[in-house]
Amino acid sequence: MKKTFIALVLIVAMLSLSSTAYAENETSATMTVNYEFTAPEPPDPPPTSTYVVNIPSTITNDSMGLVEITASENTLPSGKILVVTYDPLYTTCDAGGNFRLYKDGDPLGQSLGCRILVYSNSEKTQGKYLDVYNPDGKQEVAAAFPAGSTTPSYGGFLEFVPSAGYPGMISGTYIGTVHFNIEVRDVG
Repeated sequence: MKKTFIALVLIVAMLSLSSTAYAENETSATMTVNYEFTAPEPPDPPPTSTYVVNIPSTITNDSMGLVEITASENTLPSGKILVVTYDPLYTTCDAGGNFRLYKDGDPLGQSLGCRILVYSNSEKTQGKYLDVYNPDGKQEVAAAFPAGSTTPSYGGFLEFVPSAGYPGMISGTYIGTVHFNIEVRDVG
């Protein structure tokens, strides 16, 4: 009898632990779902890279003959290149390929054209004019630094060549601003 009583108690206990919702003439029911989720390990973050590009903020007659764009730090990963481009969208230029220098910086005053040559060495061999008039927004490269290098693989040396002027031009200081973009690109 004792075994029968224990068996009966176990049956009652099992029936009371599993509760099935039974709904007669009900229009809705609810169910709670508990699921233990383990998130996968996050991927490694991309390698951080830093670079420092040095572009002179001002040049004068004494320094126009050779302006150097340098990199003093470059920790780009392999497969990347640091590129400095001339930005024609924010630099005033003319259809003749010149950027404009204005008398005393006044864009309504007299102006003087100036060409920019880019070289890959300080001896100024094999120069190439930057195409400053570019209505489609193409950006000409002024300097390129391979991953990890502070020595340019292309350019890095600029020469500014103002035009000779024209009859009746007023002597004085002519000022213009050249805009550059600095970006990291994939090699290739």
